[in-house]
Amino acid sequence: LNRTRLGEMIFASPKKRKQLNAITGRPIFYAVVRRILHEMFIARSDVVILDAPLLYETKVFQYFVKGVVVVYAKPHLQLQRLMDRNGYTRDEAQQRISSQMPMAEKVRRAQHVLDNSGEREELCKQVDDLYPRIQRLWPTGTHTLVASFVALAVTFAVQSLYSAVIAPHH
Repeated sequence: LNRTRLGEMIFASPKKRKQLNAITGRPIFYAVVRRILHEMFIARSDVVILDAPLLYETKVFQYFVKGVVVVYAKPHLQLQRLMDRNGYTRDEAQQRISSQMPMAEKVRRAQHVLDNSGEREELCKQVDDLYPRIQRLWPTGTHTLVASFVALAVTFAVQSLYSAVIAPHH
């Protein structure tokens, strides 16, 4: 798979992006659910972190999510970091950012917002401060952290999959 060429195609064409998402959506969803279940019941993890780049856009996990934390970076930093990390031109980076829900809307929807506009240590401190609050909100059982990585603006969604979704149906 030539990821570079695929990215060029789908970020230049909303129609092709929609087609790709329609093809890959269900298999990705099943893989994520398998991973959650494995981490919860086989690995017995207290926290599971998954990458869900289109958390809000696809609405796939909307029934699982109890709370969302958005890690926000100022737009010029988001653009520069994406260019530095992936070697994109300004136009390529902007295409990718523009193809997603605006960060301001993600921030508006979130229950918690972390500011990633400063130094890494500052963000780490915010994450360290947030984790105990998440544990207090959902003190029992395994919780899943669904992460949406959007050009270094990371969205975290916290859920209790078993008690909220699986257990009520058994």
